[in-house]
Amino acid sequence: MKYIIIVLIIALVILLANYIRIWRKTRFVKREILSFNVMICWVERVLFGYSLVELFKKRGIEKFGLYGMGKTGILLIRELEKEGLKPDFIIEKNPVGMDDYKVPVIAVREVPFQENTDTIIICAVNFTEEMVLNLRANGFEGKIVLLEDLLANWR
Repeated sequence: MKYIIIVLIIALVILLANYIRIWRKTRFVKREILSFNVMICWVERVLFGYSLVELFKKRGIEKFGLYGMGKTGILLIRELEKEGLKPDFIIEKNPVGMDDYKVPVIAVREVPFQENTDTIIICAVNFTEEMVLNLRANGFEGKIVLLEDLLANWR
């Protein structure tokens, strides 16, 4: 638990440093603010002892895939592994270096062929509308949940 808190605090410091640097350039501010807000929600939940396993059970998320493995997605999959949860697959445009997770990495067009997957969790905080449209256009009919919404409504 201490390791998780330390990692999340380090991530927040890195995000804050990036936010300050990018704030001066102003064109990426929205993305960094969203990412920072997601991390704050996450750290708050961890500090108060909330569990991802409990959250997923409450939300009826059993068989799921993750979409987008940026900073937030990588932290999520590591957290899930520690709590004994494992996604059925990861959806990623650029799967280079994704072998470490012992989970199949697939393209969006392959999602409808994944049996029994009831939910896709979008880990990205940017381009989420485009990701939802891609999933629907490729035939996924299950639940699509934004990680930021999941963390913000963690009760």
